[in-house]
Amino acid sequence: MCSSDLEISGIDRTGLVNRITDVITKELNINMQSINFQTKEGLFEGEVRMKVFNKEHLDVLIRKIRKVKGITRSEERRVGKECRSRWSPYH
Repeated sequence: MCSSDLEISGIDRTGLVNRITDVITKELNINMQSINFQTKEGLFEGEVRMKVFNKEHLDVLIRKIRKVKGITRSEERRVGKECRSRWSPYH
């Protein structure tokens, strides 16, 4: 398992955080370690720290999050040092 941080942003709407956490926990069975969302003027930014199996697992999550209505950006921000050498020579 690898720790990873995911940055997510988009248009704030009722139920959006719930939908995001459903994708993470129910659809992909990912254990979240922390979650933080802030809203301002109808937009939100958030960060989720979680444990994923591998890079492919994280990539599937990013694709699914991007399909949620209201999401404008979803991208990997950080990968735990236990996985950096396996994932990319650039981390």
